[in-house]
Amino acid sequence: MSADRDLTSREVVAFLARQVETREIVVLLGLMLVASLSEGLGLVLLIPLTQLFVGSEGAAASSLLASLADAPVAALLAGFVGLVSLRAVIVFLVNERRREIGLSLGRRLRTQAHAALMGADWRWLSRQHSGDHASLVMAEADRAAGLADHVLVTLTGLVTVAILLVSTALVSWQVAVAILLFGGAASLLYANFSRGGQAEGRAYVAAHGKLQRLVTNALSHLRAARIAGAQPGMARDFDTAVSDLAAVEQRYFRATHAVNMLFQIGAAFALAMFVYVTVELAAIPLAFAIPLTALAVRLVPLLGSLQQARRSWQFDIAGLGYLLSSLEDARAHPDVAEAEVPPVHLSRELALRGVTLTYHGRTDAVFEHFDMVIPAGGIIAVRGQSGAGKSSLADLVSGLIRPDEGDLCIDGVALGDAQRASWRRHVAYVEQEPYLTPGTIAQNIAWGASDSPDLQAIRDAITAASAEFVFDLPQGIETEMGEDGRLFSGGEKQRIALARALLAKPQLLILDEVTAGLDARNAEQIGASVRALRGRCTVLILSHDERMLALGDEVLDLDEARSFRAPESGT
Repeated sequence: MSADRDLTSREVVAFLARQVETREIVVLLGLMLVASLSEGLGLVLLIPLTQLFVGSEGAAASSLLASLADAPVAALLAGFVGLVSLRAVIVFLVNERRREIGLSLGRRLRTQAHAALMGADWRWLSRQHSGDHASLVMAEADRAAGLADHVLVTLTGLVTVAILLVSTALVSWQVAVAILLFGGAASLLYANFSRGGQAEGRAYVAAHGKLQRLVTNALSHLRAARIAGAQPGMARDFDTAVSDLAAVEQRYFRATHAVNMLFQIGAAFALAMFVYVTVELAAIPLAFAIPLTALAVRLVPLLGSLQQARRSWQFDIAGLGYLLSSLEDARAHPDVAEAEVPPVHLSRELALRGVTLTYHGRTDAVFEHFDMVIPAGGIIAVRGQSGAGKSSLADLVSGLIRPDEGDLCIDGVALGDAQRASWRRHVAYVEQEPYLTPGTIAQNIAWGASDSPDLQAIRDAITAASAEFVFDLPQGIETEMGEDGRLFSGGEKQRIALARALLAKPQLLILDEVTAGLDARNAEQIGASVRALRGRCTVLILSHDERMLALGDEVLDLDEARSFRAPESGT
């Protein structure tokens, strides 16, 4: 992944505004305004209600307050209860809208991240880590979506503070000005204490990504780790990653709690000064002093929530920066797009002509001016040490990647990008650890099919893959496979994966170490299925297993060959 972007608040707000419908924002702002007005009016109503208990002697009031003081007690109480109830209902609606906007934005960002990764070039993807991808789609999309809620919390708080200040000004404009001046000074002071939020957020992204990668690797290779006795080392690495993440979180929360502590101390001092000035120095009548104090007390948690939203905003901006930079990186390396091109059909030969392939970060080429010709319907076995290029060869002939130089040719025609994308639909690939879902056997065999295959086609594919054991199961093809097919042996999983490949009726079938770790019986059954494909389908076997290599009409040794041409008969 590329380096995280440093975003300004203006850039983040502009991005969020593009993601949320204008109508949603307008409706939400309207509801917040009504909620704030109802709260301000409710607190203003406290003045005439207070006068009922302490009297109104010496209380000079505006015309609005004077008219309220003359209203019947029942009307004042009914108005007060009505305003509080109205605000409660509107706050409920605002929270529901906020939740919907946050969830919708989270879904949208996850979808964008998933689509960008799924549509990225395979050579670029192969340099990334699946743990980073999982962290991007899940954790960072959530944090980025949380920014929208921070904006809404801030807007709600600012609108409410403005309404409360107006309400205070109706009683005493001097007090309103004093609150405004003190609040502004306090905000500037606390801003200095809460700097560094973005740096903490970037540290969190790095630490969380490291932990995600370790967990992904551990769960993917748990069986091998247990057999090799690597669990203590994995546990130490996990503890280190957890400790690093906890240290980052601790620094963030310690700074946040310190800011909150200073805010509470400052708020207590401000309230004490407010009451002293109001009662002792300004000699404001008690009928006004009590509601004014209530207004001031209400402002304290509002200002606190604004301060906390600012801290969270700074922290989560790093998540959005990581998300956007990753999306840009993925979109800068797009896979070839499918287009309307004449169908590609292999009838004579598949060839690589003058192919050179080098991966990022490597100085030596995997292939350099490499030529290979495979006759249609033949079975070609490929051997080579680890790193010799077997998997890269599979990626090239399947059209998954484009060589730096040279061409993939079908029947003598070099395939362009659009034709390579079309050719992939005629290729099936069975890997050493096949991808299996927790669904039924039938669902796994039909996975990836463009159309829903009928049951007879699935049964025929099972038979062709020598996987008839499926028919003897109590639930047959409707048997659940469990996570990653864990309810089945390695040989059974490979035969089910082979059935999936054969269901597609491919022109080219690639078998990548499909018998690694299998016993002789399972290997022989897979071999029998492969032999039966001779003349019907071109097969490329990548293997170290001599049993599989013996199936080939010819054997290509990548440790030695710079070019390869199989006999035209393929038999």
